[in-house]
Amino acid sequence: MTSSSLTRVRHHGRYLRQRWRRRLQSLVIGPGSHRSLWICSWQRSGSTWLLEMLASPPGTRLVYEPANVADGIITGQEAALTELPRTDSPAAGDVLRAMSGRLRSPWTDQMNHSHLPRRSVVKDVRAMWLLDAVRVQRPHVPIIILTRHPYDIARSVVDLGWCDPTRSAADNFAAEVATWCDAYENALDARALWVAYEDLRADPRAQLSRIRAFATHFHPTWEVLDVETIDVERWSQTNFRQTTLSSATTPIDAAWIDAATPRLAASPWSAYYGTDGSVVGHLADVIAGDFSWN
Repeated sequence: MTSSSLTRVRHHGRYLRQRWRRRLQSLVIGPGSHRSLWICSWQRSGSTWLLEMLASPPGTRLVYEPANVADGIITGQEAALTELPRTDSPAAGDVLRAMSGRLRSPWTDQMNHSHLPRRSVVKDVRAMWLLDAVRVQRPHVPIIILTRHPYDIARSVVDLGWCDPTRSAADNFAAEVATWCDAYENALDARALWVAYEDLRADPRAQLSRIRAFATHFHPTWEVLDVETIDVERWSQTNFRQTTLSSATTPIDAAWIDAATPRLAASPWSAYYGTDGSVVGHLADVIAGDFSWN
């Protein structure tokens, strides 16, 4: 065999190895971003519950919070004391790689049980400031923005101790509400499907039907989501990150609300989330970027 023939054989062998490596990655790691769905929310908003329901069909990969990987952040007090990732953060690249099935780690794959995925659901609770970067790079990925009353979130965070230990409970409550307002005000014009936790709890199948219609617009793989057969109660009761709080059914301390009220009252979100802790309006009264077909 001539030298040129050997060269062609080597090149062809290299091509075949690369081809099979890419095919193996598409089977084991993920199906690519054209079949991904991204849940972007704040902590304690019910995102894990929603993630588990959307990923319940066989062949769906769960990707857990890739925006945490770059900072080595898990949850709790450490996360509270670390600035949220912004557009130029390595976290943006991790989210994009997760959507394409090219990011694997013990953290992101801790809930995944699908080894031959045909679609993936990615969820993050520290990525609200990455919305613009992700939308520009992955315009074909359906984005779900999950929201919940900031008072309920802040009370849960303070009760769990996921806050600055040098500040009072009222100050931590107010700081959490203020940070929530900053992030969600920035996201008001995001081109996404907005889902309220309060609506999801009241009628989960109605909200899942909205999400299914929205996701299917991007790729028909999401037709597999059979809303009527999803065991919403089981997922709610066995939620991966569910934490029982003894104060969950008690009124929020009045001093905490007094400390947080000025910031929420000054926010456009006060048209939906009242400063008394109630829901007072409709999401459409606040958001600008919700897709028209939902």
